Amino acid sequence: MFRKLYKNIFNSVFWLAFAFVVLLSAVSGFVVLRNLYNVYDSLSESSVRQAAMDGNNTLASVVNFARSTAQNSVVVLSLTENKTDNVSRVLATLVNSSSEIAGAILYGEQGQLFYSSGVGDVPTLSDLRQNAQLNEFFQSDRAYAVLLRNEAVPSVYNQVSYETSQGVISCVCKVYDGQNTVGYLFADVLPQSLFAKVLSTAGTDETVVALVTPTTSLSSQPLPKHNRVRNLYFILPFAGGGDFVFCLSLKEYYIKCLVILVVLFAVDAVCIIGAALVARHIAKKVTMPLDRLRQTMQNENLLI
Repeated sequence: MFRKLYKNIFNSVFWLAFAFVVLLSAVSGFVVLRNLYNVYDSLSESSVRQAAMDGNNTLASVVNFARSTAQNSVVVLSLTENKTDNVSRVLATLVNSSSEIAGAILYGEQGQLFYSSGVGDVPTLSDLRQNAQLNEFFQSDRAYAVLLRNEAVPSVYNQVSYETSQGVISCVCKVYDGQNTVGYLFADVLPQSLFAKVLSTAGTDETVVALVTPTTSLSSQPLPKHNRVRNLYFILPFAGGGDFVFCLSLKEYYIKCLVILVVLFAVDAVCIIGAALVARHIAKKVTMPLDRLRQTMQNENLLI
């Protein structure tokens, strides 16, 4: 008899509660996911900053070792007086001073060439002068430089054939005799070695790191296209006068988002079911007394 009233009460209570739950869930989801993104972005930036710092510190230590070696009297005398007896030992010491150094090569302005064991098929100084950035350094007043190279590169490092297209990171120091430049000392770091060190600090396995200068770029793997929906990109200073570029996948973030959304949907479902039960209870509380009153009046013939 009061079915229409029951439906009106049920629908009013249920849909009001439903709208409230959905609105509250949408706002909560937006706030939680937004805050999660900000936390993920902040933590990622912190980790890649530390990774870039570790990479630059590693190269700074290689430069310091190379500069010290370039000032060694044995090195200077080998290029000025052809006293070469101990050059191999000095270069071996330089390589052993840092696990990152894959090879050391000493060039003299008079054509001398010395290199540490394990390095082979070494380009000549005239070959290096064909490289614009190296030639610019040779002609400059700078005593040392960190340079990315992917041409005129030795094809053997650590006694293993090396794919020269992968390039090298060369910490190059000039060798001086007084005020005169008599040669150049190269301490070569393989990019994959530096990338492995950097990535161990940067985080996930899917992180890609690249070194980019105006003339050369080297990458741990092909760098994905810039897409803010799929990846986070960070650009930080590189000791060689370029940039560290980090690309972090948002896959982990989206997995966490999915877990949060599943939990929110589960809570919503429970709340909506609860709202339906409450609406049903309220509707019955109103209509059942009316039904009983009608039944009583009908039994007592009070209804016409």
